[in-house]
Amino acid sequence: MPPLNRTYILIVCAATQVAALGFAQQKRAPLPPLTADRAALIAVRVSPSVHFARASKEQADQAVDLNAALFAPDLDLTASYTRLSPITYPPFNIGNQTIQSPFPVILNNYLLRATVTLPVTDYFFKILPTYKAVDRNSDVAQYQTQTESERVALRAREAFYNYVRAEASIKVAKDSVIQLEAYVNDLNALFDAGNVTRADSMQAQAQLSDAKAQLALAEGNVNVTKDALRRLLDLGPSETVTIGEDVFAVTAETPGTKQDILRRALKERPELKGLRALAKVRDSSMQAENARRLPNLSVVGNLDYANPNSRYIPLTQEFRATWDISAVLRWSPNDFVLGKVNVEQAELELKRARSDLKQLEDSIVVEASQASSDYIAAERTIQAAKDGVKAAEEAWRVRRDLFRAGEATASEVLESEIALRRAQLLHIDAHIALKLAKARIQHVIGTSTPTSPNKRTS
Repeated sequence: MPPLNRTYILIVCAATQVAALGFAQQKRAPLPPLTADRAALIAVRVSPSVHFARASKEQADQAVDLNAALFAPDLDLTASYTRLSPITYPPFNIGNQTIQSPFPVILNNYLLRATVTLPVTDYFFKILPTYKAVDRNSDVAQYQTQTESERVALRAREAFYNYVRAEASIKVAKDSVIQLEAYVNDLNALFDAGNVTRADSMQAQAQLSDAKAQLALAEGNVNVTKDALRRLLDLGPSETVTIGEDVFAVTAETPGTKQDILRRALKERPELKGLRALAKVRDSSMQAENARRLPNLSVVGNLDYANPNSRYIPLTQEFRATWDISAVLRWSPNDFVLGKVNVEQAELELKRARSDLKQLEDSIVVEASQASSDYIAAERTIQAAKDGVKAAEEAWRVRRDLFRAGEATASEVLESEIALRRAQLLHIDAHIALKLAKARIQHVIGTSTPTSPNKRTS
């Protein structure tokens, strides 16, 4: 192998080892146990749509800076050189004498000019409204970023609670299989002793098979909900997802009455703030478009440093400075006629923004009412579901005892097991429904994104 190739391979191998070492050092720390708040924070931080919204906000801020520069006077600097063709001035007569022209013919002309323009009327009728529109558009971009963060945070909370529900459902399915396996063993022993029929044993065996099938479905649902959660949180396949929130803990904290929720939603919801700011943007844009149809007054000043300077007579081949200042009033009938279309378009955009705002307000009223009703219903359901589990557990125990004593049938025992499983699932669903209702109330009032910085270490 040539020495050059050998050296090249050694360099590549060394670089690969360094890169691998750096990657190992930058490997993420283990993911702490997840709560709904932590899931929402991670999802917002890694969401591409939130990153795009923030980039749009940065662009809007840059547009504000650019438009702020329009308030500065317009300064133009010009440097020119002109070569003139030679000419001969005709002589002129004084009395009976003919005198040659005393004026010199200067062929090389140099000019340095500074021009300052102050658009007096444009400052008030065009530049200022445009700046207000761009500045408010930056606010719109900020509210859009908050809106996207809220949407992503709600999706993360929903994905988290769906995963919790799936995990809890597995626990119910496993308990059901364990209970039915023990019951089937009892029935087989009783069948061998001749105390029950083969039909009773087969019925229990069929229900056990159904419970195992339900367990397999529950395990598949866990994988689906876990993958959905991983996708939202941008987790690697090797990162372990554990639950760090007790969803069955019911706190005394309540989100308030429906009127309180609606009042906060109409005041704090970022979508509403964004549309209100957008309506102001459209209003300022309409003012700026309307100003383009009006006459505009400008003050223009020039400072010339020329060789020769034509204001000095006779012309001399030397640099001299002069200045002038003018007031210029300009109006274009064409701009007046064509500007009418732009004004009408701006008015239409303003009406559309106000219409969208009204529709969103109506939608949020319904959304707030629905979220409040769901929370109240879930709150009331929890205690009933808890009592139902206790009653179903007792019914299952009593039915088994009665069956052993010969006072209940195998079918009645199996029916009580089905009732117990259903009650346990209803109990899980009631608690998850309460958490989801609270999450949706947070979304309604614009507080889905947690404010406490609980960041991952990477």
